[in-house]
Amino acid sequence: MTPEQFKAFSSFRNDFKKKISEWSRFNDDLISLQEAAAAKGSKSGTADYKIETPVCYNTTLDEVTEEDDIKLIVIGDNPGKNEQLEKNRRYLVGLAGKLGEKFFAENPELGTDFRKNVIILNKTPVHSARTEHLHYIIKNGRPEIAELIQESQVWMAEATARLHMALCQGAAAESQSVLTASQGATQHKPYLSQVPLPQLWLVGYAELKGKGLFLSYRDTLLETYKNAGKQDLFTDTVFTFQHFSMNRFTIDLNDFRKKQGGTAPQSKQGGTAPYSKQGGTDPYSKQKGTDPLSKQEGTDPLSKQGGTNPYSKQGGTDPLSKQEGTDPQSKQGGTDPYFSDLSRDLKTLGSLHRKDIFGV
Repeated sequence: MTPEQFKAFSSFRNDFKKKISEWSRFNDDLISLQEAAAAKGSKSGTADYKIETPVCYNTTLDEVTEEDDIKLIVIGDNPGKNEQLEKNRRYLVGLAGKLGEKFFAENPELGTDFRKNVIILNKTPVHSARTEHLHYIIKNGRPEIAELIQESQVWMAEATARLHMALCQGAAAESQSVLTASQGATQHKPYLSQVPLPQLWLVGYAELKGKGLFLSYRDTLLETYKNAGKQDLFTDTVFTFQHFSMNRFTIDLNDFRKKQGGTAPQSKQGGTAPYSKQGGTDPYSKQKGTDPLSKQEGTDPLSKQGGTNPYSKQGGTDPLSKQEGTDPQSKQGGTDPYFSDLSRDLKTLGSLHRKDIFGV
């Protein structure tokens, strides 16, 4: 990370710890509710287990240093049985996390180590054996418990959005620095000089629609980007997917790719990538041959006003604005695993789910 990125991350981490300490005053109430929810809160019930951390911080955050290259923020639902154990207190360490780790390990073209390049957060740090158990906890707890779950969603959404925007700003500034320092290299291979913007993935969206648990998180997340003048950043880098649990993420992705005539990411057998020049028309475009995710030349996806730095009160060059031949979202100018066919398919699928959930 750049010094500015790490400063933003450290601030987020410190604030998150303080909020966990504040919310933990409800621990006694939560434990009894969480135990009851596990026994009665679902049709099948849940095997007995020891509740050790009713409001769970992710201690993996304490291991992140300025030397780490953060490429992705993954947002789960809430800490489960394994995550809340005192010996763990880490997010996505159960079966779902192992499936997420396996996906990235089996697809090295994405260039992402799930345990080194990813910040894992949740929509609320309040534990339950199953996400659906939060319904029971809200219904049967004191009003203060429902307010806690609501407040934690709003705080997590706002703080996560601000962290993501800061990481993107740092990546864009780093790209601008590389371009300035490497004029000769960028003239020949401008694409290779770009630093991709970190993405934010919401994995698991059942409770983000209808009468779901996390509507406050959904609405606050989008509103935070809008209030910062960053809705374009939201639509460029925020994606929604099925959850890793029960292998739903991979099944959904494989089904999507097969329907487009592509190759499932775990398969080594050949196939035509839906975005290849031999693959035909992009089914998600109304115009033949037009990729709806491609950028128009000269358009800055992070700013509605070209050349103005939206993160600075003072004028100057916006490091997030595009320069001719240097669009990091384009496959022109070189080859980079970040922009593989799989990456493009993930963006397309994640965008479709995001539009279904957020409307943008």
